[in-house]
Amino acid sequence: MSYSEVFGGETLYPSGQTYLALTMAVDVDLQWPIEQQIAGMDVVASIIDVSATVGGLNINMPSASSASNGIQSVFTNVGANAVEVRTVTLGSIITIQPGEAWVVYLYDNTTPSGLWRTFQLGATVSVANASALAGAGLRASGVLLDQEAETRTISVPGTLINLADRAKLILYTGVAGTLLLPTAVLNSAGYFIFLRNNSNDAITMQTSDSDPIDGLTTKVVQPTESAIFFFDGTSYYTVGFSSSSVSTFTFLIIDVAGPGGTRILNTTEAAYTAIRFIGAITGNRVVETSNITKEYWISNQTTGAFSLTLKTAAGTGELVPQGEAYILYCDGTNIVNAATSISLSFPIPVVQGGTGGITPAAAQASLNVPPNTRQIIGGAGLTGTGNLGSDITLDVGGGVGITVTATQVALDTGSGRNVDHGSVILSAGTGMSATGLGDISASRTINLDTTNTRNTDHALVSLSGGTGISATGLGNLTANRTINLDTTDVRNVSHSTVILSAGFGIDPSGLGDLTTSRTIGAYLSTTGQEGVIELATQAEVNLGTDPSRAVTPATLAAWSGGGGSQFSPPEVASWSPGGANIIGEYTLIPPTATVMEMLFTRLVINQSNAEIHIEMTDVTFAYGFYSGHGSTLFSSAATYGGAATTLGYSWTNTTPTYRILIKSLNINEAISGIIRFEKLANNDWAINGSVGHSQTGSTTSTCNTLSGTMTASGGVDLDRIRVKMKGADTASGGPVVLRVG
Repeated sequence: MSYSEVFGGETLYPSGQTYLALTMAVDVDLQWPIEQQIAGMDVVASIIDVSATVGGLNINMPSASSASNGIQSVFTNVGANAVEVRTVTLGSIITIQPGEAWVVYLYDNTTPSGLWRTFQLGATVSVANASALAGAGLRASGVLLDQEAETRTISVPGTLINLADRAKLILYTGVAGTLLLPTAVLNSAGYFIFLRNNSNDAITMQTSDSDPIDGLTTKVVQPTESAIFFFDGTSYYTVGFSSSSVSTFTFLIIDVAGPGGTRILNTTEAAYTAIRFIGAITGNRVVETSNITKEYWISNQTTGAFSLTLKTAAGTGELVPQGEAYILYCDGTNIVNAATSISLSFPIPVVQGGTGGITPAAAQASLNVPPNTRQIIGGAGLTGTGNLGSDITLDVGGGVGITVTATQVALDTGSGRNVDHGSVILSAGTGMSATGLGDISASRTINLDTTNTRNTDHALVSLSGGTGISATGLGNLTANRTINLDTTDVRNVSHSTVILSAGFGIDPSGLGDLTTSRTIGAYLSTTGQEGVIELATQAEVNLGTDPSRAVTPATLAAWSGGGGSQFSPPEVASWSPGGANIIGEYTLIPPTATVMEMLFTRLVINQSNAEIHIEMTDVTFAYGFYSGHGSTLFSSAATYGGAATTLGYSWTNTTPTYRILIKSLNINEAISGIIRFEKLANNDWAINGSVGHSQTGSTTSTCNTLSGTMTASGGVDLDRIRVKMKGADTASGGPVVLRVG
């Protein structure tokens, strides 16, 4: 573009910007200089000094189609980071390293990207510039070229794929439709693109001039399928076409109403698998499709007494009768019926799917059909059953929560099983959170109330060893724990080492260690066995005949003297311990003395081998009586019978003729007992008694009994009773009491 000077006729050229100092922190888009500068825009200058504050920045030239061939600029990188000069479509022209200066000029402005040449200023060695050499499918990597496939995403059907998309990946994300490839008129051999259908619908590839693609005018790419579309200068071919594994069965309805003749399916119609033909036809119809090898499911739903035939243009076809459906396929030349025709003879045997008969009765017999006299038996809830010789109507009876009407089976809204869920409320109970609860017309979440102690985090609750419990294996309750006894603690001694043994008066039978149940039993006390003894009742004490029960102080004090008689006076003599010895004498007064008792109430003697003598005159006894702790009860008359031994005391009467000896074998031995005298005929006396010995601090005791008859000496009655104590140190305790009745 030039101007003429008015006053000289000379040509004037438009002034351009000579110098531009460009400091950049982001990519910069340059503009061509115009007569009126737009504020803030950087224009293309003859000399451009560039300084990029960060790496990876670009200078984008304006559209080449808006400038003249031959326009040039000198780019000098005065900064510390490399800068790339690119076309308006972002194609690389040159990458300028720090300290380098490059001349860039335009030599072809027929496209917005243009064609540019570069050469380096000040270089002593000529080096090919990778950025200047990089074209479609290539990128500069320093001084080398790398292959590169840029991505273009298309979401709108009908979009044109242009020449600038050479070597790019076209990623389709839209709905079903068509994408247009560059026509053969505009394209050149060697052009190619990568295509992937990343949508949910099929996309049809074609050119606006219907240039062939794999020999067809269109190419359908199903979802997830991909291919390389390559142009050889005349036609497009697909390379590496991947077929989808998803079934793409398609269906189309075509109206062929009208007069007879040929109806040619277009490419889109012929691509469908299943086609239903409808409409009223008034003549025979021929539907012509392509000779592409594929399958057809044809349904003839036309009306009118005319035929419909599917065929290829040069091949044979297949007639599809009205109201029927055929599966057909094209073998590349002809349309062929996929089903093999068969000839039938009647009746058709059962093994071939027939009934084996030509009459109902014959078919019934051949198929072993039960006769119509069979009954339909109603199951639970069914009524209306009966003989199969007539129509049967089965009715369903209503069950729990179900009502049955003439037209429907419905829930019984009056049943508690069918309560409206909106009226059934979930509420929080003990330990449960109310959050998220409500009626059950929607999903609800039941949560524990974590603030309630019932729902304490098990990780915070620990088992620790207490008294007798081992700490081994214990801890918090997030895992199984084992509680063990502390076997070192005496509380947990093995029961097999703890033995029950028999003590005083205990039967050892059934005793042993504590690994099993044990029964502790006591011996019954006898004259030869220490053990337990039953206490005598007052009646048994009064009777005075039971040798196996013990007398207590209370029953002894209340003793009636036997036979129910009472002593009067109850006490005629009492000799208490005093000094080293006690001496007492009682003279009987016949005949009033018929029953006598001599009582010992826990008389304690403080010297071993002390003796108590009870002596009587004018009577004889077959044996003497000796009572000692743990000794034999009766001894021979030679030992204790006969005349009494003189103890060193004077007596006012004659020498005793019978003596009872009670002897202390140990220090602090307590003696308790009763000796009863009862007068018989001929002045004889019956004598019965029991004397108990127990050692202070000892677990053993002895109880001796006396029973026998004393005979009057020469018919003379018992005269007197004397009590003497020999060898006692300091006696204490209850007195020796004589009661006469």
